[in-house]
Amino acid sequence: MASKIKADQFETLDGSGNITLNNSVTMASTKTLPAASLTGALPAISAAALTSIPAGNLTGTVADARISTLTASKLTGALPAISGANLTGVTSTTINNNADNRVITGSGTANTLEGESGLTFNGTVLHTNAGTSGASTHAASRIRIEDDTHCGIEITTPNTSEQYIMFSDPQGQAGEIKYAHASDLMQFNSTGSHKFVQGATTHMEIDSNGFVKTPKTPVFRGRYSTEASTTGISDLIYQNQEIDVGSCYNPSNGRFTAPVSGYYYLTAMLGTYKNGSARGISLRMHVNGGSAKLTADSFLAPAPSSNAHTSNTVSGILLLAANDYVHMSLQSHSTYSFTTYPAEGRGNFSGFMITAT
Repeated sequence: MASKIKADQFETLDGSGNITLNNSVTMASTKTLPAASLTGALPAISAAALTSIPAGNLTGTVADARISTLTASKLTGALPAISGANLTGVTSTTINNNADNRVITGSGTANTLEGESGLTFNGTVLHTNAGTSGASTHAASRIRIEDDTHCGIEITTPNTSEQYIMFSDPQGQAGEIKYAHASDLMQFNSTGSHKFVQGATTHMEIDSNGFVKTPKTPVFRGRYSTEASTTGISDLIYQNQEIDVGSCYNPSNGRFTAPVSGYYYLTAMLGTYKNGSARGISLRMHVNGGSAKLTADSFLAPAPSSNAHTSNTVSGILLLAANDYVHMSLQSHSTYSFTTYPAEGRGNFSGFMITAT
């Protein structure tokens, strides 16, 4: 059985100096030794078995020689700011020509990057700039290719493949431009119409049913409305303008003026009736006031003894230059008079452009 000594205090006989313990002292696991009771210099001891020391209790400087290996798993929490001036073995990277928004690319030199002055991204627009064009950027632009001379976009594939530019929305693909190399075919696809627009004006549209609409193609029709007796040759003025797409017909002088060079289909009709011995009548189409380009004749034999009705119609395709004009005339081939008779649609002058040249 171990011996026990119970006492509140131990001190030397004279009340001064240290008490010497010649053997080890073991403290019960339930007991603590207050820090205030530890004074003076402590002997050097091994810290190999120390655990759970709060970081706040570690102060002062740890000598470099005392740290042999420090693994990443031992570093937690926020590290204090330190200087990297004396770090060694760290490779630095140089960026040449760096500036705001420039895209950084590699170079032919190790550890060196290039800031591309001709390729920038500002967070909205990717801009390639091989030269200044002076043009402004459209508000909807997200990719801009600029040069002070010719430039373009090139898509290349093997000669048996197809190339696409596609347009999509949340409902799916809405349109595409496709080129098929195998058949050398350029194809425009959409779920709706194809329109060719200049500013706010539609010049041509292919609707979803395949119909081609050209709302600016010149088309006109004038109607003759006067019943009058005449002799010899007279210019015809179809006074009532019924159709005039392109402002190409003048009802005051009966002239159709070609707005652009091209092939035009033109036709004219006029009903007449002959008085007495009037037998032959010609309806003629003139270009720029010259001799007739097209003529339609009517002839009655024998000569009628009283009024006889007839109609003349002339039509054909003419190649006209821009600003050429066409008008109609009527000629009697005798000294007897005849009367124009436009009733029931017998007096019309009309036409349209087939194709521009």
